[in-house]
Amino acid sequence: MFMLGPVALPCELMTHFRLQFTLVLIVMTGALFALKLRNYGIISLVALVMNAVPIILLYAPQNASANPEASAGARAQSGAEGEAGPAKESSPTTESSPTKESSPIKVRLISSNVNNRNKSYKEVLEVLSSKDADIICINELAPKMSEFLKENLKSYPYNCLGAREDCFGIGVFSRYPLVAPKVVTLSGSGVPTVVTDVDVNGKHFRLISTHPTPPVSVQWFNWRNQQFSELAKLSRGSDIPVVVAGDLNSTCWSPYFERLLQDGSLYDSEKGFGLQPSWPTALLPTFTVFKIPIDHILAQGAFRIGKREILADLGSDHYPLFVEIECRNLPSLVHDTVGGAAPEIPARAGSAP
Repeated sequence: MFMLGPVALPCELMTHFRLQFTLVLIVMTGALFALKLRNYGIISLVALVMNAVPIILLYAPQNASANPEASAGARAQSGAEGEAGPAKESSPTTESSPTKESSPIKVRLISSNVNNRNKSYKEVLEVLSSKDADIICINELAPKMSEFLKENLKSYPYNCLGAREDCFGIGVFSRYPLVAPKVVTLSGSGVPTVVTDVDVNGKHFRLISTHPTPPVSVQWFNWRNQQFSELAKLSRGSDIPVVVAGDLNSTCWSPYFERLLQDGSLYDSEKGFGLQPSWPTALLPTFTVFKIPIDHILAQGAFRIGKREILADLGSDHYPLFVEIECRNLPSLVHDTVGGAAPEIPARAGSAP
């Protein structure tokens, strides 16, 4: 069933509920063997194993590291294949990476879909401030919420905001300077994505904060997958390490998500930390079994994932995601922040949903 995901939307939707199918199959398998229906029990057991193994693998110890060679490999592949991505002349000038590994820089990042109808401003501020994050990426940023956070997140002087009244407002708040940030569109949906370089004490990486459309119709399903494809191109074509954060409206078990990781040379931060469902908050909040993990932070390049956890409810239908990233051997930033060039990405035509 899960191998049919690319064929049709209904099949792809079922790939997101591996945990729920696994629990049902545990009960079914036990019942079939108890009733001495051995052949049916074996079939059910095989289906159970096929569903359970990808979940168990999330708990397997990992080096929790993105590929340090990914950026260099991506540049070579991008140049050879002519893939779309940040133009070479539009990227900041960098120095060669030192041969000796430097001390890692820790960057704490929160990604949160705050829900555009959320009026619990105090709870939002408390949760977003709870981990002393360096960067906060916001999905479903409504204009009033945007103004409130600008006023109250005083320790985050740098921001790039694309607030909207619908479900696709976007924003980034940062303690580190943002190098010429841009709000762009990556699919025919017209929904915004923030693409910016981040200056971390003279070192830099590329941050992409995004929120594709949910697969609630064939059109929105295609737009989400188109956005995945464009995200992969941006990551693969980048000459510096990349972090992608946001409500991606997909679990890690979708074949389209797997293709995003593979084509973009991206590492899923959830690996090694176990299942961490983030949506929805409303269904029996204390029971993981009713939730799925659709909020993600992905990395490509010189990163190691140090910590990852789901934060408290802030009045949204999503739980915020917190990750501590260790940045190793980031390239040096040569140009100044104000005059620096950002990746040039043409906006796509299309009406916003």
